[in-house]
Amino acid sequence: MAAAYPIASDVQALLTGTGLASGSPTVTAELASAIAEFERLTGWRPFLAEGTAATYRFDPPAWGSRLWLPCGFATITGVSVGVSHDSSGTALTVDEDYRTLPENAAAMVRPFTGIEFYVSCAGGSGSVRITGKRGFATTVPDDAWLAIAQRAASLALTRNAGAAALASQIDQGDLTIKAGGSGFVAAWNETFAAAVATYRKIEV
Repeated sequence: MAAAYPIASDVQALLTGTGLASGSPTVTAELASAIAEFERLTGWRPFLAEGTAATYRFDPPAWGSRLWLPCGFATITGVSVGVSHDSSGTALTVDEDYRTLPENAAAMVRPFTGIEFYVSCAGGSGSVRITGKRGFATTVPDDAWLAIAQRAASLALTRNAGAAALASQIDQGDLTIKAGGSGFVAAWNETFAAAVATYRKIEV
Protein backbone atom coordinates (compact mmCIF):
# COMPACT_ATOMS: atom_id res chain seq x y z
CA MET A 1 0.00 0.00 0.00
CA ALA A 2 1.17 3.53 -0.80
CA ALA A 3 0.32 6.56 1.29
CA ALA A 4 -0.30 8.69 -1.80
CA TYR A 5 -0.73 8.59 -5.57
CA PRO A 6 2.39 8.36 -7.74
CA ILE A 7 4.18 11.66 -8.29
CA ALA A 8 5.98 12.96 -11.37
CA SER A 9 9.34 11.55 -10.31
CA ASP A 10 7.84 8.06 -10.05
CA VAL A 11 6.61 8.24 -13.64
CA GLN A 12 9.91 9.70 -14.83
CA ALA A 13 11.79 6.85 -13.12
CA LEU A 14 9.51 4.34 -14.83
CA LEU A 15 10.20 5.85 -18.24
CA THR A 16 13.97 6.09 -17.80
CA GLY A 17 14.20 2.72 -16.06
CA THR A 18 12.78 0.91 -19.10
CA GLY A 19 15.29 2.61 -21.37
CA LEU A 20 12.51 4.31 -23.32
CA ALA A 21 13.30 7.84 -22.24
CA SER A 22 16.23 9.93 -21.09
CA GLY A 23 16.42 13.03 -18.96
CA SER A 24 13.47 14.22 -16.88
CA PRO A 25 10.41 14.23 -19.14
CA THR A 26 7.52 16.47 -18.16
CA VAL A 27 4.66 14.21 -17.05
CA THR A 28 2.58 16.42 -14.75
CA ALA A 29 -0.39 16.68 -17.10
CA GLU A 30 -0.31 12.98 -17.96
CA LEU A 31 -0.22 12.02 -14.29
CA ALA A 32 -3.21 14.23 -13.49
CA SER A 33 -5.08 12.72 -16.44
CA ALA A 34 -4.28 9.16 -15.32
CA ILE A 35 -5.55 9.81 -11.79
CA ALA A 36 -8.72 11.49 -13.06
CA GLU A 37 -9.32 8.66 -15.53
CA PHE A 38 -8.86 6.02 -12.84
CA GLU A 39 -11.35 7.72 -10.52
CA ARG A 40 -13.86 8.26 -13.33
CA LEU A 41 -13.70 4.68 -14.59
CA THR A 42 -13.81 3.06 -11.14
CA GLY A 43 -16.60 5.36 -9.99
CA TRP A 44 -14.81 6.33 -6.75
CA ARG A 45 -14.35 10.08 -6.48
CA PRO A 46 -12.14 10.48 -4.64
CA PHE A 47 -10.41 7.09 -4.70
CA LEU A 48 -7.70 8.10 -2.24
CA ALA A 49 -9.52 9.32 0.86
CA GLU A 50 -9.63 12.97 1.77
CA GLY A 51 -6.84 14.05 4.07
CA THR A 52 -9.12 15.51 6.73
CA ALA A 53 -12.37 14.15 8.12
CA ALA A 54 -15.46 16.27 7.52
CA THR A 55 -19.15 16.06 8.40
CA TYR A 56 -21.70 15.36 5.69
CA ARG A 57 -25.49 15.63 5.70
CA PHE A 58 -27.81 12.83 4.60
CA ASP A 59 -31.55 12.30 4.58
CA PRO A 60 -32.73 9.43 6.77
CA PRO A 61 -33.73 6.23 4.93
CA ALA A 62 -37.05 6.58 3.11
CA TRP A 63 -37.88 3.06 4.25
CA GLY A 64 -36.13 0.37 6.27
CA SER A 65 -33.13 0.87 8.49
CA ARG A 66 -30.30 1.09 5.97
CA LEU A 67 -28.76 4.27 4.64
CA TRP A 68 -26.63 3.85 1.53
CA LEU A 69 -23.55 6.00 0.99
CA PRO A 70 -22.82 6.01 -2.75
CA CYS A 71 -19.72 8.17 -2.40
CA GLY A 72 -18.08 5.65 -0.06
CA PHE A 73 -16.25 6.43 3.17
CA ALA A 74 -12.75 5.15 3.94
CA THR A 75 -13.33 6.04 7.60
CA ILE A 76 -16.39 6.87 9.67
CA THR A 77 -15.70 8.42 13.05
CA GLY A 78 -19.10 9.77 14.03
CA VAL A 79 -22.81 9.39 13.27
CA SER A 80 -25.60 11.59 14.60
CA VAL A 81 -29.34 11.52 13.92
CA GLY A 82 -32.15 13.98 14.51
CA VAL A 83 -29.99 16.98 13.68
CA SER A 84 -31.87 20.18 12.89
CA HIS A 85 -31.24 23.93 12.82
CA ASP A 86 -31.85 24.13 16.56
CA SER A 87 -30.62 20.73 17.73
CA SER A 88 -27.33 18.89 17.50
CA GLY A 89 -29.27 15.64 17.53
CA THR A 90 -28.13 12.41 19.13
CA ALA A 91 -24.65 11.00 18.70
CA LEU A 92 -24.75 7.25 18.09
CA THR A 93 -22.38 4.51 19.17
CA VAL A 94 -21.07 2.07 16.59
CA ASP A 95 -22.09 -1.57 17.12
CA GLU A 96 -24.68 -0.46 19.67
CA ASP A 97 -26.82 2.01 17.74
CA TYR A 98 -25.66 1.22 14.22
CA ARG A 99 -23.23 -0.86 12.19
CA THR A 100 -21.21 0.03 9.11
CA LEU A 101 -21.60 -1.87 5.85
CA PRO A 102 -20.18 -3.96 4.41
CA GLU A 103 -18.99 -5.82 7.45
CA ASN A 104 -15.23 -6.41 7.55
CA ALA A 105 -14.73 -3.62 5.00
CA ALA A 106 -11.25 -2.84 6.31
CA ALA A 107 -10.12 -6.46 5.99
CA MET A 108 -11.43 -6.54 2.41
CA VAL A 109 -9.81 -3.14 1.63
CA ARG A 110 -13.20 -1.74 0.70
CA PRO A 111 -14.94 1.49 1.70
CA PHE A 112 -18.02 1.77 3.88
CA THR A 113 -21.01 2.17 1.57
CA GLY A 114 -23.86 1.94 4.04
CA ILE A 115 -25.08 2.16 7.62
CA GLU A 116 -27.69 0.00 9.27
CA PHE A 117 -29.40 1.69 12.19
CA TYR A 118 -30.51 -0.21 15.29
CA VAL A 119 -32.34 2.85 16.62
CA SER A 120 -34.82 5.28 15.11
CA CYS A 121 -33.25 7.79 12.74
CA ALA A 122 -36.44 9.60 11.79
CA GLY A 123 -36.03 13.26 11.00
CA GLY A 124 -36.14 15.89 8.34
CA SER A 125 -33.99 16.48 5.30
CA GLY A 126 -30.29 16.35 6.16
CA SER A 127 -30.96 15.22 9.72
CA VAL A 128 -28.36 12.42 9.58
CA ARG A 129 -24.78 13.64 9.93
CA ILE A 130 -21.80 11.40 9.19
CA THR A 131 -18.24 12.40 10.02
CA GLY A 132 -15.40 10.71 8.21
CA LYS A 133 -13.15 10.69 5.18
CA ARG A 134 -14.80 10.10 1.83
CA GLY A 135 -12.94 7.84 -0.58
CA PHE A 136 -12.14 4.23 -1.35
CA ALA A 137 -9.24 3.86 1.10
CA THR A 138 -6.73 5.90 3.10
CA THR A 139 -3.89 4.32 1.12
CA VAL A 140 -3.51 3.38 -2.54
CA PRO A 141 -3.30 -0.40 -3.16
CA ASP A 142 -0.07 -1.41 -4.85
CA ASP A 143 -1.72 -2.59 -8.07
CA ALA A 144 -3.72 0.63 -8.39
CA TRP A 145 -0.60 2.73 -7.71
CA LEU A 146 1.38 0.90 -10.39
CA ALA A 147 -1.50 1.07 -12.87
CA ILE A 148 -1.79 4.85 -12.51
CA ALA A 149 1.96 5.35 -12.86
CA GLN A 150 2.10 3.15 -15.95
CA ARG A 151 -0.94 4.82 -17.51
CA ALA A 152 0.72 8.22 -17.06
CA ALA A 153 3.91 6.86 -18.64
CA SER A 154 1.99 5.50 -21.62
CA LEU A 155 0.27 8.85 -22.12
CA ALA A 156 3.65 10.61 -22.01
CA LEU A 157 5.14 8.27 -24.59
CA THR A 158 2.19 8.64 -26.92
CA ARG A 159 2.12 12.42 -26.53
CA ASN A 160 5.78 12.82 -27.40
CA ALA A 161 6.15 10.30 -30.20
CA GLY A 162 2.73 9.25 -31.42
CA ALA A 163 1.67 5.66 -31.92
CA ALA A 164 3.47 5.25 -35.26
CA ALA A 165 6.78 6.55 -33.95
CA LEU A 166 6.94 4.18 -30.98
CA ALA A 167 8.39 1.38 -33.11
CA SER A 168 11.71 3.17 -33.65
CA GLN A 169 13.95 5.63 -31.89
CA ILE A 170 13.02 9.28 -32.08
CA ASP A 171 14.32 12.37 -30.31
CA GLN A 172 11.54 14.83 -29.61
CA GLY A 173 11.44 17.51 -26.96
CA ASP A 174 12.57 16.13 -23.61
CA LEU A 175 12.11 12.46 -24.53
CA THR A 176 14.17 9.94 -26.44
CA ILE A 177 11.82 7.15 -27.50
CA LYS A 178 13.55 3.87 -28.34
CA ALA A 179 12.47 0.70 -30.11
CA GLY A 180 9.88 -1.35 -28.27
CA GLY A 181 7.89 1.56 -26.93
CA SER A 182 4.64 0.32 -28.44
CA GLY A 183 4.93 -2.93 -26.51
CA PHE A 184 5.33 -1.09 -23.22
CA VAL A 185 2.33 1.15 -23.97
CA ALA A 186 0.12 -1.86 -24.69
CA ALA A 187 1.24 -3.71 -21.56
CA TRP A 188 0.86 -0.64 -19.36
CA ASN A 189 -2.63 0.04 -20.66
CA GLU A 190 -3.60 -3.59 -19.99
CA THR A 191 -2.38 -3.22 -16.41
CA PHE A 192 -4.45 -0.07 -16.06
CA ALA A 193 -7.58 -1.74 -17.43
CA ALA A 194 -7.14 -4.69 -15.06
CA ALA A 195 -6.86 -2.40 -12.03
CA VAL A 196 -9.95 -0.47 -13.10
CA ALA A 197 -11.87 -3.75 -13.33
CA THR A 198 -10.67 -4.76 -9.86
CA TYR A 199 -11.79 -1.56 -8.15
CA ARG A 200 -14.80 -0.56 -10.24
CA LYS A 201 -17.81 0.36 -8.15
CA ILE A 202 -20.64 -2.15 -8.45
CA GLU A 203 -24.03 -0.51 -8.49
CA VAL A 204 -26.88 -2.56 -7.00
